[in-house]
Amino acid sequence: MNINKANMLGTALYGNIIFSALSAALMLLASNQVAEFTGIPSSMTFVIVGVGLLGWVAYLLSVRRTHPDYQASAVWSVIGGDLVWVAASAILLLFDLVPLTVAGKWAIAIVADMVLLFAIWQYFSLRRMQSA
Repeated sequence: MNINKANMLGTALYGNIIFSALSAALMLLASNQVAEFTGIPSSMTFVIVGVGLLGWVAYLLSVRRTHPDYQASAVWSVIGGDLVWVAASAILLLFDLVPLTVAGKWAIAIVADMVLLFAIWQYFSLRRMQSA
């Protein structure tokens, strides 16, 4: 395996870790403000999602620590998890399941776009690494 190709995947995972950790911190430390901004009536929703994101960060860290011998199945599970987040966001937006402000809709769409970019980056990094 080419170590530079593994580094590309490691960087993608590290970016995902940072983004997820910052998102969790925002949701946990400012749940009332995030609820008001998005229009979701209960700030507890963001506390629950924030705690879930901390679990996700822990999983991402465990996958990242296996560097440079990433297990493809673990990376695929990360990609799958990211795609589930994107799909759930799309469902929230398309079916108007919760009362969202315009800013809340934009925030969900932007976060989903970021998560999709991480999934794509991780996918191509894994493919590139496997072709080595």
